[in-house]
Amino acid sequence: MIIIENLKDTDELTGKEFTLHAFPLNITGGDGSPVRAVAVLP
Repeated sequence: MIIIENLKDTDELTGKEFTLHAFPLNITGGDGSPVRAVAVLP
């Protein structure tokens, strides 16, 4: 299961279609990571 939380300024995406990309850090042996989350509008 992927959990993404604590995103900012998501109210601008309400009602719009978008693709979410989440780029995690490469942490060896880790089971979680901070991500750079990017919403791409068509």
